Order: sequence, then C-alpha cells, then structure tokens
Amino acid sequence: MKFMNELKSLVSLNIPYKVIYTKYKRLVIKFDRKGVLNIRSPKIVKFDEIEKFVDSHLDWIKNHFEAFNKNVRSYNNGDEYLYLILPVRIINQ
Repeated sequence: MKFMNELKSLVSLNIPYKVIYTKYKRLVIKFDRKGVLNIRSPKIVKFDEIEKFVDSHLDWIKNHFEAFNKNVRSYNNGDEYLYLILPVRIINQ
C-alpha cells in the first residue's frame, strides 16, 4: 500500500481536501459544493511544491472555508421554508 503525503497546514485546520492530478498546466485550488478543497495539479509537480503553494494561499483558503461554514443551513423540526414559492414545513420522523 502506498503512503500518501498529507498537507499538514490543512490537516491542522481540519479543512477537508483532495489532491487531483490532471493534465492542467497550473495549480488550481477550489472548494466544491460540499466544502472540500480540491487541489488540481499537473502530474509532474512534486508534492512539496503543492504544499508550498497551499501554504502561500492559506489566508484565502481559511477565509473561504469560514464563509462556506457560515452558509451551512440547519433544518429543525417545525421550521418553515419556501420551496418553489410555496411554504414547506420540516417534519422529522
């Protein structure tokens, strides 16, 4: 089994991430809808370089991760929300 390197700065902040090796010619960081940080990298880039790139953009990552967590909506029993302009009541069974 191959040992996978970890991005220590993201692990220490409890930010979920995926490193995806692609045919891209540059490093790209982007959050998906679930709040997971996708790091797209060319196949030839070493993991140390990816780690340096992430560390240099850590402020951006923190700000966007915090903003994502603020937008997470919780649904409680009896709450009412609009869905397609109609009110819908949440009922937990």
